[in-house]
Amino acid sequence: RLQSLLGIEFPGGFPESDTEAVSACIRRVVSSLCNIYLEKADPIHAAQQEQSMPEIPQISAKELKNRLDAGEEIFILDVREPAEYQAANMGGKLIPLNSLPLRLNELDREREIVVHCHAGVRSQNAAEFLLQNGFAKVANLSGGILAWGAVQS
Repeated sequence: RLQSLLGIEFPGGFPESDTEAVSACIRRVVSSLCNIYLEKADPIHAAQQEQSMPEIPQISAKELKNRLDAGEEIFILDVREPAEYQAANMGGKLIPLNSLPLRLNELDREREIVVHCHAGVRSQNAAEFLLQNGFAKVANLSGGILAWGAVQS
């Protein structure tokens, strides 16, 4: 029931028995709703929020491939859906974007993380979310797995 009230889909159902996860999720939803309200009610606040958000570094597929080929340890986070992952993947950790808020504990805040999706939009949102939640070494794979496929040929 809480899952439908929040409007968020959770694979395997919403962990209502995990009070810490539920509480964290509710805090994020309330915070997002407050920001939406403030943006509509106060354009100056919205502009300040936008300015205070650091720009997410972008990494090209070619640069990522070169770094991985050189043996650099980069954590690849795939925020697509399971069916997309099954169709094609880079071998990264699959955490669909809608599950990310409840699965942050699966990620290491100290590691460099490159986030990717199909074309780079969902991963940009995920990278922003990670940055807001204390992950300092985050980059978005520009062009997503589409760009990655092009450098593999």
